[in-house]
Amino acid sequence: EIVITRGGFQGRKVMGKQYKVNGVGRQQQKFAGNLRVVWFGPEDLDLISGSAARRRSYLDEIGRQMDREYERALKDYEDALKRRNKLLDLLAEGKVTRNAFAYFDQIIVNAGKYLQLKRNELIKMLNEWLVDDVNFRLFRLKYDESKISWERLKQYEEQEVRVGNTLVGPHKDNLIVEMDFGGENYQLLEKYGSRGQMRIGSLALKLGELEV
Repeated sequence: EIVITRGGFQGRKVMGKQYKVNGVGRQQQKFAGNLRVVWFGPEDLDLISGSAARRRSYLDEIGRQMDREYERALKDYEDALKRRNKLLDLLAEGKVTRNAFAYFDQIIVNAGKYLQLKRNELIKMLNEWLVDDVNFRLFRLKYDESKISWERLKQYEEQEVRVGNTLVGPHKDNLIVEMDFGGENYQLLEKYGSRGQMRIGSLALKLGELEV
């Protein structure tokens, strides 16, 4: 059971979301995998025509359901990313030194590598399903990966100070959806597909989610 509230439930002040298994409350991380439901609605056309953030969210939703460690790594990464971006502003103002970044950089690199490893595995599974399905084999997925590493953080550290944001890592990744328009002529579905083709592409992603 998932209870979604506005901060109150049965006359009591509660969190915005509550997760229960057989009436017993669970943390979101430990609840993962209990409610294996895939929703498909009109807004899912955004999986094709929407932002890269929407497609990352799609991958993360599956990752959370399949792997509790993914949930933990994603939370660690997002929390460290927020703190790191604040430090970039403080660094630009001369209020901190680079030494303040060591702890958060460690989390960013370790958690980020895990997320990208699992996203690569997931996209491989989805592509294998697409190839085997007669209705959707015209589609294929690519992972536009902004690799995270100590070397890349070092490479972009000056630009990061100027813009006030971390420039590499999983939060910059994108899922590319392509379609074969004839003779293995794969093109970006978002750019070259009709609205109907984009809708079929989004359905393929959701059915792939159900499959994996």
